Amino acid sequence: MAKQLKYYRLKEYSIILLTLSLVMPIKINNIFVIFFLLTSIIRFNFKDYLGNLRLNKRVLIVSILFWLPLISQLYVVDFTNGWSHIEKNLAFLVIPMAVISYSDINKSEILKYFSISIFVISLLLLSYSLIQYFITEDIKKFFYLELVSPLNIHPIYFGMYFLFSASILFEWLKDSVARSTWVKLFFALYTTLLVVLISSKVILAGYIILIFIQFKHKKRYAFALMILITLCAALLPITRLRIMDVINSDWSVLKKEYFEYNEPFTGLTLRLTQWKLGLEHMLQDNNYFIGTGAGDAKAYINSIYNHHNLNAGGYTNYNMHSLYIDFFIKYGISGVICLICIFAQLIIAVKKKHHYSFWVFIFVFMLTGITENTLGLNKGIIFLAFFGSILLHENQLVANYK
Repeated sequence: MAKQLKYYRLKEYSIILLTLSLVMPIKINNIFVIFFLLTSIIRFNFKDYLGNLRLNKRVLIVSILFWLPLISQLYVVDFTNGWSHIEKNLAFLVIPMAVISYSDINKSEILKYFSISIFVISLLLLSYSLIQYFITEDIKKFFYLELVSPLNIHPIYFGMYFLFSASILFEWLKDSVARSTWVKLFFALYTTLLVVLISSKVILAGYIILIFIQFKHKKRYAFALMILITLCAALLPITRLRIMDVINSDWSVLKKEYFEYNEPFTGLTLRLTQWKLGLEHMLQDNNYFIGTGAGDAKAYINSIYNHHNLNAGGYTNYNMHSLYIDFFIKYGISGVICLICIFAQLIIAVKKKHHYSFWVFIFVFMLTGITENTLGLNKGIIFLAFFGSILLHENQLVANYK
């Protein structure tokens, strides 16, 4: 009995450690992923696992994202590159299977540890940026890539993590009447400041949308935060430049078929050009049903760039900067439907469990996927595989009570 209790505690610690490591550099995070997987198979009981599997078979829908690149190996040319995609997406198979081994998961505790870890790390990043500013007198140390450089993570991923964690902390503050109004005000101001410093336009847009959803019955608070965001964006130079970059875009480039080496692309016009050319070629080449396959996608995208002379400007090995376009090229409309089905299952699960923070998780992931290939790197893959599996998991005690 004592050994069994120690084993359950070990499993609890492993899932908490994995939660805390999500934002850490990939090598550290991978160590805790492996530890989490190993603890799920220690003292493995096949009969108990089958019982959990019957209750939690919905969790396995996440593993579709592993099977897609594996199935696409049947029709790719670059077999080696295809296997690298399979290896990268292995988390979508093993993490859901490990989560199923748990009879009961304390979701609230996992969310609490995740939100606190992100909040603490954001404070450390600001402190580090402040020190770097005193050394270099470079204001850029507070913004975008420089802000998150100690984590070796792209700002879009940290922005996703931060918005999700902020929603968790906000729910905790809102649900407790004892929390001081000044604490809530500080938290709102801090969240707004950090979102502006992250300087990702899609994260900023997501934050604005969430403000109006959260304060739909208190519009004065929403408008007050909007004024604050506008002031911060106007006064802070890097954020202002990134927003003006969109406003001052040269839209004429979207009408071109062939491009010069010094084409005046902005982040937005480059993305729109990539999407337009990618969709056109996929339809022309009749690849729209099953796609090129994960292994041949990079070569196919490079051939599009070469055809339109984008390679002259250095645009080689660039991804499509959209999760949905990337899936369409790799797996065709079939893959996009699979991705939408996964998101739909997550939305259904949230609707049943009425958990606001998980709404934010799905919303932020789907929104950022419009302008970024959020499943192109480990940070996005582990984020969706882990929290998607946790959300879909049904606790044994709850099921028995029902």
